[in-house]
Amino acid sequence: MNTQNFWLIIPLVIGFILPSFFFLGKKPKNIFLSAVDEYFYTRRANLFEKCPRCKDSKVFYCKLYEVEPSDMEIGEQIDDNCYYLISKEGQLYTLGFLYDINSLALAFIEEPHKFNSYINQFYPLLEPYQSLANIIELEDEIFWQEPDLFCSKCHEQVNQTPIYLGRTFIR
Repeated sequence: MNTQNFWLIIPLVIGFILPSFFFLGKKPKNIFLSAVDEYFYTRRANLFEKCPRCKDSKVFYCKLYEVEPSDMEIGEQIDDNCYYLISKEGQLYTLGFLYDINSLALAFIEEPHKFNSYINQFYPLLEPYQSLANIIELEDEIFWQEPDLFCSKCHEQVNQTPIYLGRTFIR
């Protein structure tokens, strides 16, 4: 076997034999691809803070109050809350409202044990929350949210600094 034949055999091995390990059998296919999936799966879930009290939940909420658009005076608390995830850097990511059918919050609140699968499914849809005065404007309604965050499981206050420009820090 000379070197010219050796260089022809290398592409054949790489092109035909190596891919068969990933696409033909069940075991070899899952070894590489599931390792890559598992890396990103756990990496995304670990981007977000856990509650410092119960050490279980990663979903937090703020209480909302009605605001009169004419004079921007804060009114009564509404029944719904605004739900968030908090990154390790303190950035809030909006999940939305519990009673909004188009919101991501409902899935995270109803089935907290599926957090990892939901975060991977909805990760591209997460948007950072940024507001100077903690004002949320929807179609024809304006809400003010408290600068305090509460855990969705144990309902204890978790932030040590008020929410400012969409950021806060967990205790």
